[in-house]
Amino acid sequence: MRTENNNRLIEDSAQVSMQSGALRHPAFWLTLALILTVLEGAMRKWVPGFKEGAFRGLAYFSKDMAFALGVLLVFHRQARIVPALSTVRDWAVPAIVALILGGTVSLVQSFNLVGAFLSLRALLLLPLLGYLYASRVGTFPLMGFALIAVGLALLNAPLALYQSSLPADDFLNQYASEEMAVVELAHGVRATGTFAYITGLGVMSCLGVWAGMVLLSLAQDWKQQTLGVLGILAGLACAFASISRGTVVMAFVMLGIWMLGLVRTRVLPWRGIFLSMLVGGVFLLVFPAMTNQ
Repeated sequence: MRTENNNRLIEDSAQVSMQSGALRHPAFWLTLALILTVLEGAMRKWVPGFKEGAFRGLAYFSKDMAFALGVLLVFHRQARIVPALSTVRDWAVPAIVALILGGTVSLVQSFNLVGAFLSLRALLLLPLLGYLYASRVGTFPLMGFALIAVGLALLNAPLALYQSSLPADDFLNQYASEEMAVVELAHGVRATGTFAYITGLGVMSCLGVWAGMVLLSLAQDWKQQTLGVLGILAGLACAFASISRGTVVMAFVMLGIWMLGLVRTRVLPWRGIFLSMLVGGVFLLVFPAMTNQ
């Protein structure tokens, strides 16, 4: 009995050690930030208690806090500037100058303190944190991150397609702010998925396509290839459900550049590309008929 209890204590302590080790890993917090980015809008739209007050702000900034914790875990490390990051740094100066000029022009018309803070957060603070993270993180579990991104795209794709066929005043089609009217066009409602507003689903489209391309490029077996195809299709579905011409074009531009890169490197996952094109073509034919019903 004593031996059995000792073994159980050893197993429990090992499990706690593994959990605490995961919490100390920077990739955990970046992945959590991704998940919260996709789900915090759903909390503010559909979960009672998160539509107003302090919990609303907590849900909104939860992804920022998770990302900041990930950056803090790598901040003490020595920075490693690879060529890609060097290019980002070179473009940072003109980007900041353009941001200052744009802000100055906006000040001539009007000034909103909250809007100014959120703009600086999105255009300056978060990219800076991303640069600090990328220059210090070292190795990163790209396949695992892409798998989670595909899962989030697969969550949003059927939900968004269903939303687009619902009336504009349906519970699932509301925005995080009740003051904003839901956008409805001739083909249906501009879906938002789990996001607070319509722009989020466009970002989800790009993320799903990117994750699918990563899985197809690095796949070791047919299961990973299948998930890659599903990620691309889910990304395209999000693009069409958002009823945004720019989002659809961006998704296909990403696919085109990716395929050109594969041709140059002569590494072509033919089965995955063929399935993506076949099912994508069928989807292009079927989706307009679905939305016109």
